[in-house]
Amino acid sequence: MSGPAGWAVLAGVSVASALTVAYSLRFLWGAFAAKRDGYGHELKPTEFHGRPEPVFLAAPMLLTGATLLFAVWPAPIQAMVVPFAESFAPTDADIPPTYLALWHGVTPVLGLSVLTWGAGLGIFWLIGRSLNPQRAVPAPLDSERMYRLVLRSLDDVAAWVTSKTQRGSSAGTCPSSSEWRRSSLGF
Repeated sequence: MSGPAGWAVLAGVSVASALTVAYSLRFLWGAFAAKRDGYGHELKPTEFHGRPEPVFLAAPMLLTGATLLFAVWPAPIQAMVVPFAESFAPTDADIPPTYLALWHGVTPVLGLSVLTWGAGLGIFWLIGRSLNPQRAVPAPLDSERMYRLVLRSLDDVAAWVTSKTQRGSSAGTCPSSSEWRRSSLGF
């Protein structure tokens, strides 16, 4: 993809990745950080009810170990990925084929990664450390405000319609108190 569409996709992926970084940091902060209430007093830390079972920890430990191992020794993973990656050979002869490596050098992709991490950290720093981050961002369309707006508008329309249809109609159709007295008394 090239041109404006390619840049739009790149911007969308970068913004989405920055929001993912901010959300992940918010999750870690919410799970492990010491928090304070609105008055600055430290809240009671979360209590864990016993140690987790080794079976519960086996899957994350296995994945972490595999990540560390294949980060420094990517050959087995490359052997599995190369047949698939070769089906998408570069269309330009000047582009070198892709390969797995721990470090590719300083590239635009590294710059985008650093920018994404920085933006995610900035978002977290601005609104993520709040106990209620939704209050930090104004909600222009919340249901209570919309309900009150609809009722206020309905009242305004009803008052307008009433003022246009019943203005002076009581005096014109109903006899005044003096007219009523005269007609009922016969003079």
